[in-house]
Amino acid sequence: MHKAKISGQAMLVTVMALLMAMVLAACGETATPAATSAAASTTAAMTSVAAMTTSVATTSAAVATTSAVATTTSAAVATTSAAVATTTSAAVATTSAAVATTSAAASPAAGGASVTTFNITVPANLKTGPGVDTATKTITVGGIGALSGPVAAAGKLLIRGSEVYFKALNDAGGIGGYKVNFVTGDSQYSPQLAVQQYSKLAPDVAIIGQVIGAPSAAALKDQAASDKVMFLAATGDSSVLGYKYAFTTAIPYPLETINGIDYAVNQLNKKGSKFAIVYQDDAYGQDCLKGYKAAIQAYGLQDVGQIPFKVTDKDFTAQATQLKNTGAEVVWMASQPTQTAAIMGAATQLGVAPQWMLQSAAFSSQLLATPIKDVLLKAYVASYGVAWGDPNAPNEATKIAAIAKYAPDQKPDSYFSAGWAYGIVVTNILAKALSNGDISRDGILAAFESLKNIDLGQGPGQPLFSYGSAANDRAPFRTSVIFKVDANDVAGYSPVTKPFTSEAAKNYKFS
Repeated sequence: MHKAKISGQAMLVTVMALLMAMVLAACGETATPAATSAAASTTAAMTSVAAMTTSVATTSAAVATTSAVATTTSAAVATTSAAVATTTSAAVATTSAAVATTSAAASPAAGGASVTTFNITVPANLKTGPGVDTATKTITVGGIGALSGPVAAAGKLLIRGSEVYFKALNDAGGIGGYKVNFVTGDSQYSPQLAVQQYSKLAPDVAIIGQVIGAPSAAALKDQAASDKVMFLAATGDSSVLGYKYAFTTAIPYPLETINGIDYAVNQLNKKGSKFAIVYQDDAYGQDCLKGYKAAIQAYGLQDVGQIPFKVTDKDFTAQATQLKNTGAEVVWMASQPTQTAAIMGAATQLGVAPQWMLQSAAFSSQLLATPIKDVLLKAYVASYGVAWGDPNAPNEATKIAAIAKYAPDQKPDSYFSAGWAYGIVVTNILAKALSNGDISRDGILAAFESLKNIDLGQGPGQPLFSYGSAANDRAPFRTSVIFKVDANDVAGYSPVTKPFTSEAAKNYKFS
Protein backbone atom coordinates (compact mmCIF):
# COMPACT_ATOMS: atom_id res chain seq x y z
CA MET A 1 0.00 0.00 0.00
CA HIS A 2 2.61 2.57 1.12
CA LYS A 3 6.14 2.92 0.03
CA ALA A 4 8.46 2.75 3.01
CA LYS A 5 9.03 5.98 4.88
CA ILE A 6 6.79 8.26 2.83
CA SER A 7 7.12 11.65 4.51
CA GLY A 8 4.17 13.99 5.03
CA GLN A 9 5.79 16.49 2.69
CA ALA A 10 6.35 13.92 -0.05
CA MET A 11 2.80 12.70 0.32
CA LEU A 12 1.45 16.25 0.10
CA VAL A 13 3.33 17.06 -3.10
CA THR A 14 2.49 13.70 -4.69
CA VAL A 15 -1.20 13.98 -3.91
CA MET A 16 -1.41 17.59 -5.07
CA ALA A 17 0.08 16.68 -8.42
CA LEU A 18 -2.25 13.71 -8.82
CA LEU A 19 -5.33 15.71 -7.86
CA MET A 20 -4.60 18.57 -10.21
CA ALA A 21 -3.87 16.22 -13.11
CA MET A 22 -7.07 14.26 -12.55
CA VAL A 23 -9.29 17.29 -12.08
CA LEU A 24 -7.93 18.93 -15.21
CA ALA A 25 -8.65 15.75 -17.09
CA ALA A 26 -12.18 15.67 -15.67
CA CYS A 27 -12.70 19.20 -16.92
CA GLY A 28 -11.84 18.16 -20.44
CA GLU A 29 -8.39 19.71 -20.30
CA THR A 30 -5.08 18.00 -20.94
CA ALA A 31 -2.92 17.41 -17.88
CA THR A 32 0.48 18.15 -19.37
CA PRO A 33 3.71 17.49 -17.46
CA ALA A 34 3.99 21.24 -17.01
CA ALA A 35 0.56 21.43 -15.42
CA THR A 36 1.40 18.58 -13.09
CA SER A 37 4.64 20.24 -12.08
CA ALA A 38 2.88 23.51 -11.49
CA ALA A 39 0.35 21.77 -9.28
CA ALA A 40 3.11 20.41 -7.10
CA SER A 41 4.87 23.75 -6.78
CA THR A 42 1.60 25.43 -5.89
CA THR A 43 1.48 23.53 -2.61
CA ALA A 44 3.98 25.77 -0.85
CA ALA A 45 2.28 28.91 -2.08
CA MET A 46 -1.21 28.07 -0.86
CA THR A 47 -2.43 30.23 1.96
CA SER A 48 -6.00 29.13 2.14
CA VAL A 49 -6.83 25.85 0.47
CA ALA A 50 -5.82 22.69 -1.30
CA ALA A 51 -6.55 22.14 -4.95
CA MET A 52 -9.62 20.04 -4.38
CA THR A 53 -12.31 19.71 -1.73
CA THR A 54 -15.73 18.12 -1.61
CA SER A 55 -18.87 19.81 -0.34
CA VAL A 56 -18.00 22.49 -1.74
CA ALA A 57 -15.44 23.57 0.31
CA THR A 58 -12.16 25.25 -0.01
CA THR A 59 -9.93 26.59 2.70
CA SER A 60 -11.97 28.31 5.27
CA ALA A 61 -14.79 26.07 4.41
CA ALA A 62 -15.26 27.84 1.26
CA VAL A 63 -16.71 25.79 -1.39
CA ALA A 64 -18.89 24.05 -1.37
CA THR A 65 -19.40 23.50 -0.83
CA THR A 66 -20.62 23.30 -0.71
CA SER A 67 -20.81 22.04 -0.80
CA ALA A 68 -20.46 21.82 -2.57
CA VAL A 69 -21.48 23.01 -1.02
CA ALA A 70 -23.42 21.62 -2.08
CA THR A 71 -24.02 22.64 -2.43
CA THR A 72 -26.94 20.84 -2.08
CA THR A 73 -25.47 17.81 -3.55
CA SER A 74 -21.98 18.15 -2.14
CA ALA A 75 -19.55 15.31 -2.53
CA ALA A 76 -22.39 12.90 -2.06
CA VAL A 77 -23.94 13.70 -5.38
CA ALA A 78 -21.42 12.00 -7.57
CA THR A 79 -22.01 8.45 -6.48
CA THR A 80 -23.49 5.77 -8.67
CA SER A 81 -27.20 5.25 -8.83
CA ALA A 82 -26.75 1.65 -7.82
CA ALA A 83 -25.23 2.80 -4.57
CA VAL A 84 -28.54 4.01 -3.27
CA ALA A 85 -29.67 0.43 -2.92
CA THR A 86 -27.04 -0.10 -0.27
CA THR A 87 -28.81 2.18 2.17
CA THR A 88 -29.15 0.42 5.48
CA SER A 89 -32.30 0.46 7.52
CA ALA A 90 -30.31 0.34 10.72
CA ALA A 91 -28.80 3.69 9.97
CA VAL A 92 -32.21 5.23 9.69
CA ALA A 93 -32.58 4.74 13.42
CA THR A 94 -30.05 7.49 13.78
CA THR A 95 -32.69 9.96 12.77
CA SER A 96 -34.54 11.42 15.64
CA ALA A 97 -35.72 14.67 14.23
CA ALA A 98 -38.35 14.86 11.57
CA VAL A 99 -37.13 16.96 8.71
CA ALA A 100 -38.98 18.38 5.78
CA THR A 101 -38.72 15.89 2.96
CA THR A 102 -39.75 15.89 -0.64
CA SER A 103 -43.22 15.02 -1.76
CA ALA A 104 -44.50 14.04 -5.16
CA ALA A 105 -44.71 17.69 -6.15
CA ALA A 106 -41.75 19.89 -6.86
CA SER A 107 -41.16 23.36 -5.45
CA PRO A 108 -44.21 25.61 -5.43
CA ALA A 109 -42.29 28.02 -7.65
CA ALA A 110 -41.61 25.27 -10.13
CA GLY A 111 -45.29 24.50 -10.54
CA GLY A 112 -44.84 20.86 -9.65
CA ALA A 113 -42.75 20.19 -12.73
CA SER A 114 -39.02 19.72 -13.28
CA VAL A 115 -36.30 21.82 -11.67
CA THR A 116 -36.00 23.85 -14.88
CA THR A 117 -39.73 24.50 -15.35
CA PHE A 118 -41.12 27.68 -13.78
CA ASN A 119 -44.50 28.38 -15.33
CA ILE A 120 -45.40 31.25 -13.04
CA THR A 121 -47.61 34.27 -13.62
CA VAL A 122 -45.76 37.59 -13.49
CA PRO A 123 -48.00 40.57 -12.54
CA ALA A 124 -48.28 43.30 -15.14
CA ASN A 125 -47.34 45.98 -12.62
CA LEU A 126 -44.03 44.30 -11.75
CA LYS A 127 -41.75 46.36 -9.53
CA THR A 128 -38.19 46.04 -10.80
CA GLY A 129 -34.64 46.95 -9.85
CA PRO A 130 -31.07 46.64 -11.12
CA GLY A 131 -30.39 43.67 -13.36
CA VAL A 132 -33.98 43.33 -14.56
CA ASP A 133 -34.96 44.33 -18.10
CA THR A 134 -38.70 44.06 -18.72
CA ALA A 135 -38.32 44.97 -22.39
CA THR A 136 -36.14 41.96 -23.15
CA LYS A 137 -37.50 39.93 -20.22
CA THR A 138 -33.99 39.32 -18.93
CA ILE A 139 -32.67 38.96 -15.39
CA THR A 140 -28.92 39.29 -14.93
CA VAL A 141 -27.35 37.04 -12.28
CA GLY A 142 -23.70 37.40 -11.25
CA GLY A 143 -21.16 34.81 -10.25
CA ILE A 144 -17.83 35.43 -8.53
CA GLY A 145 -15.83 32.23 -8.92
CA ALA A 146 -12.25 31.05 -8.69
CA LEU A 147 -11.55 30.59 -12.38
CA SER A 148 -7.80 30.78 -11.84
CA GLY A 149 -5.51 30.51 -8.85
CA PRO A 150 -5.03 27.75 -6.27
CA VAL A 151 -8.61 26.46 -6.23
CA ALA A 152 -9.47 26.89 -9.90
CA ALA A 153 -9.96 23.13 -10.29
CA ALA A 154 -13.04 23.34 -8.08
CA GLY A 155 -13.97 26.92 -8.93
CA LYS A 156 -14.32 26.30 -12.66
CA LEU A 157 -16.68 23.38 -12.06
CA LEU A 158 -18.88 25.36 -9.69
CA ILE A 159 -19.30 28.10 -12.28
CA ARG A 160 -19.80 25.57 -15.06
CA GLY A 161 -22.56 23.82 -13.13
CA SER A 162 -24.49 27.08 -12.81
CA GLU A 163 -23.88 28.01 -16.44
CA VAL A 164 -25.29 24.71 -17.68
CA TYR A 165 -28.28 25.00 -15.34
CA PHE A 166 -29.20 28.48 -16.57
CA LYS A 167 -28.89 27.35 -20.20
CA ALA A 168 -31.29 24.50 -19.50
CA LEU A 169 -33.62 26.85 -17.62
CA ASN A 170 -33.70 29.36 -20.47
CA ASP A 171 -34.37 26.65 -23.06
CA ALA A 172 -37.27 25.43 -20.92
CA GLY A 173 -38.86 28.88 -21.02
CA GLY A 174 -37.06 30.68 -18.24
CA ILE A 175 -38.85 31.99 -15.16
CA GLY A 176 -42.32 32.96 -16.27
CA GLY A 177 -40.85 33.95 -19.61
CA TYR A 178 -37.85 35.79 -18.12
CA LYS A 179 -34.46 34.46 -19.22
CA VAL A 180 -31.36 34.52 -17.02
CA ASN A 181 -28.18 36.20 -18.20
CA PHE A 182 -25.34 34.73 -16.13
CA VAL A 183 -22.22 36.92 -15.96
CA THR A 184 -19.09 35.96 -14.04
CA GLY A 185 -15.89 37.33 -12.58
CA ASP A 186 -12.71 35.69 -11.30
CA SER A 187 -11.68 36.21 -7.67
CA GLN A 188 -8.80 33.70 -7.79
CA TYR A 189 -10.02 32.83 -4.28
CA SER A 190 -8.76 36.17 -3.00
CA PRO A 191 -11.10 38.28 -0.83
CA GLN A 192 -9.52 41.45 -2.21
CA LEU A 193 -10.15 40.39 -5.80
CA ALA A 194 -13.66 39.25 -4.86
CA VAL A 195 -14.37 42.82 -3.70
CA GLN A 196 -13.08 44.15 -7.02
CA GLN A 197 -15.22 41.74 -9.00
CA TYR A 198 -18.22 42.59 -6.87
CA SER A 199 -17.76 46.28 -7.64
CA LYS A 200 -17.83 45.49 -11.36
CA LEU A 201 -20.84 43.19 -11.26
CA ALA A 202 -23.10 44.55 -8.51
CA PRO A 203 -24.53 47.63 -10.27
CA ASP A 204 -25.95 45.52 -13.11
CA VAL A 205 -27.18 42.33 -11.43
CA ALA A 206 -30.36 41.42 -9.58
CA ILE A 207 -28.59 38.85 -7.40
CA ILE A 208 -25.17 37.21 -7.20
CA GLY A 209 -25.62 33.48 -7.54
CA GLN A 210 -22.20 32.43 -6.35
CA VAL A 211 -19.33 33.84 -4.28
CA ILE A 212 -16.70 31.22 -3.62
CA GLY A 213 -15.33 30.98 -0.10
CA ALA A 214 -16.08 32.15 3.42
CA PRO A 215 -13.25 34.75 3.37
CA SER A 216 -14.72 36.38 0.27
CA ALA A 217 -18.23 36.27 1.74
CA ALA A 218 -16.95 38.02 4.87
CA ALA A 219 -15.19 40.64 2.76
CA LEU A 220 -18.38 41.39 0.82
CA LYS A 221 -21.06 41.25 3.49
CA ASP A 222 -21.03 44.91 4.55
CA GLN A 223 -20.96 46.36 1.04
CA ALA A 224 -23.62 43.90 -0.12
CA ALA A 225 -25.81 44.95 2.81
CA SER A 226 -25.31 48.59 1.90
CA ASP A 227 -26.22 47.89 -1.73
CA LYS A 228 -28.97 45.40 -0.78
CA VAL A 229 -27.47 42.79 -3.09
CA MET A 230 -28.18 39.21 -2.08
CA PHE A 231 -25.45 36.68 -2.76
CA LEU A 232 -25.04 32.94 -2.46
CA ALA A 233 -21.95 32.11 -0.41
CA ALA A 234 -20.42 28.90 -1.74
CA THR A 235 -19.40 27.58 1.66
CA GLY A 236 -20.70 25.61 4.62
CA ASP A 237 -19.23 28.10 7.10
CA SER A 238 -21.94 28.87 9.64
CA SER A 239 -20.82 32.51 9.98
CA VAL A 240 -22.66 33.19 6.71
CA LEU A 241 -25.96 32.49 8.46
CA GLY A 242 -25.61 35.81 10.29
CA TYR A 243 -25.16 37.90 7.13
CA LYS A 244 -28.46 39.54 6.19
CA TYR A 245 -27.82 39.56 2.43
CA ALA A 246 -25.98 36.25 2.14
CA PHE A 247 -27.24 32.68 2.06
CA THR A 248 -25.84 29.20 1.54
CA THR A 249 -27.08 25.95 0.06
CA ALA A 250 -24.85 23.70 2.18
CA ILE A 251 -25.43 22.09 5.53
CA PRO A 252 -23.36 24.18 7.98
CA TYR A 253 -20.15 22.43 8.99
CA PRO A 254 -21.01 22.11 12.70
CA LEU A 255 -24.19 20.19 11.86
CA GLU A 256 -22.39 17.91 9.42
CA THR A 257 -19.80 17.12 12.10
CA ILE A 258 -22.45 16.39 14.71
CA ASN A 259 -24.37 14.06 12.40
CA GLY A 260 -21.17 12.23 11.49
CA ILE A 261 -20.23 11.66 15.11
CA ASP A 262 -23.79 10.57 15.85
CA TYR A 263 -23.30 7.83 13.25
CA ALA A 264 -20.03 6.75 14.85
CA VAL A 265 -21.69 6.57 18.26
CA ASN A 266 -25.01 4.97 17.38
CA GLN A 267 -24.22 2.84 14.34
CA LEU A 268 -20.53 2.02 14.73
CA ASN A 269 -20.92 1.53 18.50
CA LYS A 270 -18.07 3.92 19.35
CA LYS A 271 -19.69 5.42 22.45
CA GLY A 272 -16.88 4.22 24.73
CA SER A 273 -14.04 5.04 22.33
CA LYS A 274 -11.44 7.79 22.53
CA PHE A 275 -12.24 10.62 20.10
CA ALA A 276 -9.95 13.20 18.51
CA ILE A 277 -10.23 15.81 15.78
CA VAL A 278 -7.56 16.95 13.34
CA TYR A 279 -8.62 20.30 11.94
CA GLN A 280 -7.43 23.01 9.59
CA ASP A 281 -6.59 26.03 11.72
CA ASP A 282 -8.71 28.61 9.91
CA ALA A 283 -12.39 29.55 9.70
CA TYR A 284 -13.30 26.21 8.11
CA GLY A 285 -11.59 24.08 10.72
CA GLN A 286 -12.74 26.25 13.60
CA ASP A 287 -16.34 25.88 12.42
CA CYS A 288 -15.98 22.11 12.32
CA LEU A 289 -14.39 22.23 15.77
CA LYS A 290 -17.55 23.88 17.11
CA GLY A 291 -19.58 20.90 15.94
CA TYR A 292 -17.04 18.44 17.33
CA LYS A 293 -17.14 20.05 20.78
CA ALA A 294 -20.95 20.12 20.72
CA ALA A 295 -21.05 16.41 19.82
CA ILE A 296 -18.54 15.47 22.53
CA GLN A 297 -20.74 17.20 25.09
CA ALA A 298 -24.06 15.94 23.72
CA TYR A 299 -22.96 12.29 23.67
CA GLY A 300 -20.70 12.36 26.73
CA LEU A 301 -17.68 11.20 24.75
CA GLN A 302 -14.02 11.03 25.76
CA ASP A 303 -12.11 13.71 23.88
CA VAL A 304 -8.36 12.98 23.83
CA GLY A 305 -7.13 15.49 21.26
CA GLN A 306 -7.96 18.62 19.28
CA ILE A 307 -5.06 18.81 16.85
CA PRO A 308 -4.68 21.78 14.46
CA PHE A 309 -2.64 22.18 11.31
CA LYS A 310 -2.15 24.95 8.78
CA VAL A 311 -3.13 24.47 5.15
CA THR A 312 0.39 25.56 4.20
CA ASP A 313 2.00 22.80 6.31
CA LYS A 314 4.12 20.36 4.33
CA ASP A 315 4.98 17.79 6.98
CA PHE A 316 2.38 16.22 9.26
CA THR A 317 4.60 14.05 11.39
CA ALA A 318 3.81 16.17 14.44
CA GLN A 319 0.05 15.69 14.05
CA ALA A 320 0.46 11.96 13.42
CA THR A 321 2.66 11.65 16.51
CA GLN A 322 0.06 13.46 18.61
CA LEU A 323 -2.59 11.05 17.41
CA LYS A 324 -0.41 8.11 18.35
CA ASN A 325 0.30 9.52 21.80
CA THR A 326 -3.39 10.17 22.52
CA GLY A 327 -4.45 6.64 21.61
CA ALA A 328 -7.37 8.05 19.63
CA GLU A 329 -9.70 5.33 18.35
CA VAL A 330 -12.01 7.56 16.31
CA VAL A 331 -10.53 10.52 14.44
CA TRP A 332 -12.63 13.25 12.84
CA MET A 333 -10.89 14.91 9.89
CA ALA A 334 -11.74 18.56 9.17
CA SER A 335 -9.27 18.97 6.34
CA GLN A 336 -8.91 19.31 2.57
CA PRO A 337 -8.31 16.17 0.44
CA THR A 338 -4.62 16.88 -0.06
CA GLN A 339 -4.02 17.29 3.66
CA THR A 340 -6.28 14.32 4.39
CA ALA A 341 -3.95 12.11 2.37
CA ALA A 342 -0.80 13.51 3.95
CA ILE A 343 -2.10 13.22 7.52
CA MET A 344 -3.53 9.74 7.11
CA GLY A 345 -0.37 8.63 5.34
CA ALA A 346 1.86 9.98 8.10
CA ALA A 347 -0.32 8.36 10.77
CA THR A 348 -0.26 5.01 9.00
CA GLN A 349 3.54 5.11 8.90
CA LEU A 350 3.47 5.39 12.71
CA GLY A 351 1.09 2.48 13.06
CA VAL A 352 -1.91 4.65 13.90
CA ALA A 353 -5.09 2.95 12.63
CA PRO A 354 -8.21 4.59 14.11
CA GLN A 355 -11.69 4.69 12.64
CA TRP A 356 -11.33 7.64 10.27
CA MET A 357 -14.41 9.87 9.91
CA LEU A 358 -14.23 12.59 7.27
CA GLN A 359 -15.94 15.93 6.81
CA SER A 360 -17.38 16.17 3.29
CA ALA A 361 -14.68 18.71 2.43
CA ALA A 362 -11.96 16.26 3.44
CA PHE A 363 -12.65 13.71 0.71
CA SER A 364 -12.21 13.48 -3.03
CA SER A 365 -12.50 10.34 -5.12
CA GLN A 366 -9.13 11.23 -6.65
CA LEU A 367 -7.53 10.16 -3.36
CA LEU A 368 -8.26 6.56 -4.30
CA ALA A 369 -5.45 6.83 -6.84
CA THR A 370 -2.95 7.67 -4.08
CA PRO A 371 -0.98 5.44 -1.66
CA ILE A 372 -3.62 5.84 1.08
CA LYS A 373 -6.31 4.01 -0.89
CA ASP A 374 -6.47 0.97 1.40
CA VAL A 375 -6.71 3.17 4.50
CA LEU A 376 -9.47 5.26 2.94
CA LEU A 377 -11.54 2.19 2.12
CA LYS A 378 -12.22 1.81 5.84
CA ALA A 379 -13.29 5.45 6.26
CA TYR A 380 -16.69 7.10 6.36
CA VAL A 381 -17.66 10.50 4.96
CA ALA A 382 -20.43 12.73 6.31
CA SER A 383 -22.06 14.53 3.42
CA TYR A 384 -25.48 14.96 1.82
CA GLY A 385 -27.33 14.62 -1.47
CA VAL A 386 -28.05 11.75 -3.81
CA ALA A 387 -26.16 9.46 -6.13
CA TRP A 388 -25.20 10.76 -9.55
CA GLY A 389 -27.86 9.43 -11.92
CA ASP A 390 -30.12 8.21 -9.10
CA PRO A 391 -33.29 7.02 -10.87
CA ASN A 392 -35.37 8.13 -7.87
CA ALA A 393 -34.17 11.73 -8.20
CA PRO A 394 -35.93 13.60 -11.05
CA ASN A 395 -33.25 16.30 -10.95
CA GLU A 396 -30.58 13.81 -11.97
CA ALA A 397 -32.23 13.00 -15.29
CA THR A 398 -32.66 16.70 -16.03
CA LYS A 399 -29.06 17.45 -15.10
CA ILE A 400 -27.59 14.61 -17.14
CA ALA A 401 -29.70 15.56 -20.17
CA ALA A 402 -28.48 19.16 -19.86
CA ILE A 403 -24.87 17.97 -19.65
CA ALA A 404 -25.32 15.91 -22.81
CA LYS A 405 -26.58 19.00 -24.62
CA TYR A 406 -24.39 21.79 -23.24
CA ALA A 407 -21.29 20.15 -21.73
CA PRO A 408 -20.86 16.67 -23.21
CA ASP A 409 -17.30 16.39 -21.91
CA GLN A 410 -18.43 16.80 -18.29
CA LYS A 411 -17.82 13.76 -16.10
CA PRO A 412 -19.60 12.98 -12.81
CA ASP A 413 -18.43 15.58 -10.33
CA SER A 414 -19.69 16.93 -7.02
CA TYR A 415 -18.54 20.49 -7.72
CA PHE A 416 -20.47 20.61 -10.98
CA SER A 417 -23.53 19.30 -9.14
CA ALA A 418 -23.12 21.95 -6.47
CA GLY A 419 -22.99 24.71 -9.08
CA TRP A 420 -26.07 23.25 -10.76
CA ALA A 421 -27.87 23.27 -7.41
CA TYR A 422 -26.89 26.90 -6.81
CA GLY A 423 -28.78 27.72 -9.98
CA ILE A 424 -31.90 25.92 -8.80
CA VAL A 425 -32.00 27.78 -5.47
CA VAL A 426 -31.31 31.19 -7.02
CA THR A 427 -34.03 30.57 -9.59
CA ASN A 428 -36.53 29.67 -6.87
CA ILE A 429 -35.78 32.98 -5.14
CA LEU A 430 -36.23 34.94 -8.36
CA ALA A 431 -39.43 33.03 -9.18
CA LYS A 432 -40.88 33.88 -5.78
CA ALA A 433 -40.01 37.56 -6.24
CA LEU A 434 -41.54 37.63 -9.72
CA SER A 435 -44.69 35.91 -8.45
CA ASN A 436 -44.91 38.50 -5.67
CA GLY A 437 -44.70 41.27 -8.27
CA ASP A 438 -41.54 42.75 -6.76
CA ILE A 439 -38.12 41.85 -8.13
CA SER A 440 -36.41 44.92 -6.76
CA ARG A 441 -33.59 44.22 -4.35
CA ASP A 442 -35.96 44.67 -1.42
CA GLY A 443 -38.39 42.31 -3.12
CA ILE A 444 -35.70 39.67 -3.64
CA LEU A 445 -34.76 39.77 0.06
CA ALA A 446 -38.42 39.47 1.07
CA ALA A 447 -38.90 36.55 -1.32
CA PHE A 448 -35.83 34.77 0.06
CA GLU A 449 -36.83 35.17 3.71
CA SER A 450 -40.31 33.78 3.02
CA LEU A 451 -39.17 30.90 0.84
CA LYS A 452 -40.00 27.47 2.23
CA ASN A 453 -39.69 23.89 1.05
CA ILE A 454 -37.58 24.32 -2.08
CA ASP A 455 -37.50 20.96 -3.85
CA LEU A 456 -34.23 20.28 -5.66
CA GLY A 457 -35.71 17.22 -7.30
CA GLN A 458 -33.63 14.78 -5.25
CA GLY A 459 -36.50 12.39 -4.67
CA PRO A 460 -38.29 10.84 -1.69
CA GLY A 461 -36.69 11.26 1.73
CA GLN A 462 -34.37 14.10 0.71
CA PRO A 463 -34.65 17.43 2.57
CA LEU A 464 -36.47 20.45 1.29
CA PHE A 465 -34.69 23.78 1.61
CA SER A 466 -36.21 26.56 3.71
CA TYR A 467 -34.96 29.99 4.74
CA GLY A 468 -35.89 32.82 7.10
CA SER A 469 -34.60 36.04 8.61
CA ALA A 470 -32.82 34.73 11.74
CA ALA A 471 -29.51 32.84 11.76
CA ASN A 472 -31.11 29.62 13.03
CA ASP A 473 -33.63 29.75 10.20
CA ARG A 474 -31.00 30.20 7.49
CA ALA A 475 -29.44 26.76 7.68
CA PRO A 476 -31.23 25.39 4.60
CA PHE A 477 -31.42 21.92 6.14
CA ARG A 478 -29.86 19.89 8.97
CA THR A 479 -29.82 16.52 7.26
CA SER A 480 -26.81 14.36 6.41
CA VAL A 481 -26.06 11.13 4.58
CA ILE A 482 -23.15 8.94 5.65
CA PHE A 483 -21.06 7.41 2.87
CA LYS A 484 -18.56 4.57 2.92
CA VAL A 485 -15.50 5.04 0.76
CA ASP A 486 -15.95 2.66 -2.15
CA ALA A 487 -13.36 2.07 -4.88
CA ASN A 488 -15.99 0.51 -7.12
CA ASP A 489 -18.13 3.63 -7.15
CA VAL A 490 -17.79 6.32 -9.82
CA ALA A 491 -17.46 9.00 -7.15
CA GLY A 492 -15.47 6.89 -4.72
CA TYR A 493 -18.11 6.34 -2.08
CA SER A 494 -21.59 4.97 -1.66
CA PRO A 495 -24.32 5.81 0.88
CA VAL A 496 -24.81 3.62 3.94
CA THR A 497 -27.64 5.67 5.46
CA LYS A 498 -30.75 7.40 4.36
CA PRO A 499 -30.91 11.15 5.02
CA PHE A 500 -31.09 11.73 8.76
CA THR A 501 -30.93 14.48 11.35
CA SER A 502 -29.53 13.62 14.76
CA GLU A 503 -31.12 15.04 17.90
CA ALA A 504 -27.93 16.95 18.66
CA ALA A 505 -27.95 18.57 15.19
CA LYS A 506 -31.64 19.36 15.51
CA ASN A 507 -31.05 21.18 18.78
CA TYR A 508 -27.83 22.99 17.81
CA LYS A 509 -28.20 26.77 17.94
CA PHE A 510 -26.32 29.27 15.79
CA SER A 511 -25.45 32.53 17.47
